[in-house]
Amino acid sequence: MNCNTKVSDCSHKELTKIVNLTIDWCIDNMGYKKKRGLPWIKVSKGKLKKDPCYAWYINDEHTITVFPATFVEYKHTLRKFIGIILHEYCHTLQKGGDKKYLKLSKKYGYWDNPMEVEARSHEKNWNKCYNEIKNLL
Repeated sequence: MNCNTKVSDCSHKELTKIVNLTIDWCIDNMGYKKKRGLPWIKVSKGKLKKDPCYAWYINDEHTITVFPATFVEYKHTLRKFIGIILHEYCHTLQKGGDKKYLKLSKKYGYWDNPMEVEARSHEKNWNKCYNEIKNLL
């Protein structure tokens, strides 16, 4: 499996392994909030019917849910898949929770929300993560 492998060519079991390895990389390289502990991780077999949603972080539940079916629909590769996991993990580290997020979204919109801008900047580390986990795939 390489970073250009399409998500559609991976089994649910393989994708779950990639998610877990990526989260382990995040913990080692980005840390975690000791007070909250490690986030719960879910790899959905379903798909959302609203606009494309690759994954989300729910602060109240401290849970990241990944939706592989969206990656398949948009013909994305593991490169994007890993990047999105890094993005969502960044949200687990941000201060202020849902209240701050909603307030900033209202003021700046989704794309210019500083919490989203920061999370997108972490997506660029997909290659560092991939290079460290690829031998375990």
